[in-house]
Amino acid sequence: MNIEYDELQSFKRLNLPEIIQSYGHDLKKQGEGYITNCPFHEDNNPSLSINLKGEVWLWHCFGCRKGGTVIDFIMKKEGLTLGETYEKLRSLKGTNPIKRNKSQEVSKYELLRKVTDFYHKTFLEDKEAQEYLRGRGLTDTELYRTFNIGYVNGTLKKTLPLRGPVIRELKEMGILNDKGNETFYRCVVVPLYDEDGNVVSLYGRNIRGEKHLYLKGPHKGLVNRQGAYSADKLILTESIIDGLSLYQLGVRNVIPCYGTGGFTKDHKELLKKQSIKEITLAFDNDEGGKKGAESLAGKLSGEGIETVRGIKLPEGIKDINDFLLKGKGKEEFTALEKEILHENEYKVTREEDVIVVMRGEVKYKVRLP
Repeated sequence: MNIEYDELQSFKRLNLPEIIQSYGHDLKKQGEGYITNCPFHEDNNPSLSINLKGEVWLWHCFGCRKGGTVIDFIMKKEGLTLGETYEKLRSLKGTNPIKRNKSQEVSKYELLRKVTDFYHKTFLEDKEAQEYLRGRGLTDTELYRTFNIGYVNGTLKKTLPLRGPVIRELKEMGILNDKGNETFYRCVVVPLYDEDGNVVSLYGRNIRGEKHLYLKGPHKGLVNRQGAYSADKLILTESIIDGLSLYQLGVRNVIPCYGTGGFTKDHKELLKKQSIKEITLAFDNDEGGKKGAESLAGKLSGEGIETVRGIKLPEGIKDINDFLLKGKGKEEFTALEKEILHENEYKVTREEDVIVVMRGEVKYKVRLP
């Protein structure tokens, strides 16, 4: 990469106080300049001074003795090379792929769509992220495209402007945290859509720590909403990975929940709108999964679902993703559905303000709000 000297020098005239504020630091006026707490050491009394010398803003910390121009501040703050800093500063001149057009407002929907498209492109170029999904048995490249699966490797923030409305909106949505870093760093991400096809949230699965992440706020949107269209019955899985696992097997009428308690308003509205009358619950083969399925069975019956059944996974298989990893196929899953015994069908009755769910001799009570 060639660095144009004159252009690099022009960056030193950028408004350093505004840039430092964009990183979340409060400035106090002092003489002709400003002071703030230094971000490079523990600083309880503001020791970082920012002053304009001619046309160039300079910063200096009287505590750790570090200082320089806007270029030095960004390099140290973000741990970037000079070349990376140069590219980041050039984004202020219009090379940023999701920068707001001054003559046109960018909606949050549009902004989130562009972010997820960027993450999808990153996923398609990242072998580690693809290897993680292959390790979970999700190997179908068509599945990657269908669900616009992405990966967050930290490069998005390097393309963003240093300050302004785009940064504020990304922080409000939760794409960036308060420090300006990407919330879903090291996560494979799956977009969640509303009924109009807008991306309204993200699910992230950290490929190293197995941590589950969502955008802040209540869960919104669904994965594979189209799975309920023209379907006689619907399968609900406990997790998104489980839902994608069934999709990989060729089972299309599947929609994931967000954990045992993750049946949301969006799920409920979709079932009602599509007049779904029969539900099969494919939750985990553990105590938490069984209790979650029993609780959800009561709620579904209260919403007018006529038949709710629970799949009994084979011994030694913990969940649907494990079913896929054990080499099971669509025919074997279909056989599980056909072999659902009477004891796996939930019988639901109502006793005043309590819904009673029976499966075999097991009774589970759900108190209505």
